[in-house]
Amino acid sequence: MSRAELKKVFVVEKIISGQMTNAEGAAAHGAGEEKSSAAKSN
Repeated sequence: MSRAELKKVFVVEKIISGQMTNAEGAAAHGAGEEKSSAAKSN
């Protein structure tokens, strides 16, 4: 797994646990908020 993928997993875990909002997660890994929500639901 690449560093970028690991960072994405870390961010999604923080969003799911409530430590980060979707908007913060999107900003953290450079994606849109919609994409962040989609990653969370997968």
